Amino acid sequence: FAHSSRTANDIGGDYYKFHLLPDGRMAIVVADASGHGMAAGLLMAIADATLHIALELDPSPVAVSTLLQRAIWRTGDRRSFLTLFYALLDPATGDVEYVCAGHPFPLLRRAGGAIEEPVLGSFPLGMRESVKPASGRLHLEPGDLLLLFSDGLFEGVDGSGKSTQLRRAAAVLRARGLDVLETREPTKGLWGRKIREMARTTDRVPRETELAWFIKDRREHMRDVVEPALAAGRLVLCDRSY
Repeated sequence: FAHSSRTANDIGGDYYKFHLLPDGRMAIVVADASGHGMAAGLLMAIADATLHIALELDPSPVAVSTLLQRAIWRTGDRRSFLTLFYALLDPATGDVEYVCAGHPFPLLRRAGGAIEEPVLGSFPLGMRESVKPASGRLHLEPGDLLLLFSDGLFEGVDGSGKSTQLRRAAAVLRARGLDVLETREPTKGLWGRKIREMARTTDRVPRETELAWFIKDRREHMRDVVEPALAAGRLVLCDRSY
């Protein structure tokens, strides 16, 4: 196990935890609270306290995510949500049972060098009254490497406030001979332009309309750009900023 974390401010909402259970299994948590600074830190404090209780009651991925979902939803702030990757690893067998809710998908590098993205996702916790995270199992062999991260990996900024990490990650992958497509959301399409124009003005639209624009922009982006690239065997790195 190796880990590293650096907050953008004094207080942040990114979180990770390794917790050894009495039966020898390892609970692994990577999460990210919405927002920045104090607000994100407070939300993560609620999640951390809930997580400790959940691990005592039932450490299974579905049970833990269910309790976290209930706690985040009951904060009452509909703009507060939590992305989560939670897994139970059996070190003796290499078996991993997991849930993923809105969190960047882990990358699995097999001992032979092949890179897989074996995890699916769902809505983040707290975004709706009822959220059912994607769940599944995978198996790790000796020499395999499972990379877990938050979107902070791609949200580093330079002195002018522009993101740098996604470009750097793409450069590293290309140097290793991989075909990488860099893209971004909101896109330059119709719905992406509407979102950007709204962000540049003080005029706000109803939240339902804003969400509909994001969904339409994402749907077109996936259909026209992301899915064709993946079908062609390319890696896709998407810079999402708003």
